[in-house]
Amino acid sequence: MVERLSGGYVRGRPIIQEVSFTMAPGEWVALVGLNGAGKSTLIRHLIGWMRPETGTIAIDGRTPKEDPLAYRRSLALVPEMPVFDDALTLLEHLEAYAASYGLPEALWQARFTPLVDAFRLGPHLDRYPRDFSKGMRQKMLLVMVLLVRPPLLILDEPLLGLDPLGVRTLLTALDTARREGSAILMSTHLITTAARWCDRLIVMHDGKLLWQGTFQEMKLAVQGALANPAGQPYGAEGALLAGGAGDGRDEKPDDQSAEWSDDPDALYLALIERLTQTRLTNGARANDA
Repeated sequence: MVERLSGGYVRGRPIIQEVSFTMAPGEWVALVGLNGAGKSTLIRHLIGWMRPETGTIAIDGRTPKEDPLAYRRSLALVPEMPVFDDALTLLEHLEAYAASYGLPEALWQARFTPLVDAFRLGPHLDRYPRDFSKGMRQKMLLVMVLLVRPPLLILDEPLLGLDPLGVRTLLTALDTARREGSAILMSTHLITTAARWCDRLIVMHDGKLLWQGTFQEMKLAVQGALANPAGQPYGAEGALLAGGAGDGRDEKPDDQSAEWSDDPDALYLALIERLTQTRLTNGARANDA
């Protein structure tokens, strides 16, 4: 649970402002937003690297302030730029990471071989991460996190650097973790992938939570047909969206609306345009590039 979270790098100058959302066990949520939207800053607050100015964060009732160790063991992070100990082999990293979470031996035995085999890391267990490619290092960290599988998995651009087989393996493994009860928060710019695999999307913009909902709800929001929980149509500073009184726009964004319904990237950009009342693409759609 994140409630009215605000914070940043300089006290009194918050980057993220009044962010609130909840996640249920077994829910896979995509954290999306344009560059500079505040996604990475939000993640740093969630994992305890930054202290919020206001607001609360809790996982299963544990907070980083009241019980920092229990809170830290309630989540696992896959950062965009992983860092490893070059003095330890891949196997030693897995063993140390599992020990830090107190992973029972039975779970180690059940998860270790399937994960190592799925990510094709078996022949490399005695090698050092300094000798790995970027994709190999990414797979190594993904196996570490999926091995311990705490209540919340946070992944910051986890698909970068992976080959197509690695992407498919990761998405399948995350789907398994979700089915077993782990909540997953995945920061990504791959909107098509998020729309296909994730239960819900959270859209950040200028440090604020701009919108959240399913992909189907995003389609409705672009057409101005979806109201927010307070009962008012989504829009900047309370302004009505398409079809609302005084908006002056047609019911549909333009004559490409039917095409947008099958284009998650274009829908996503159109959503941000409507909610912020700004033009992002100078008339060109994502699939025109």
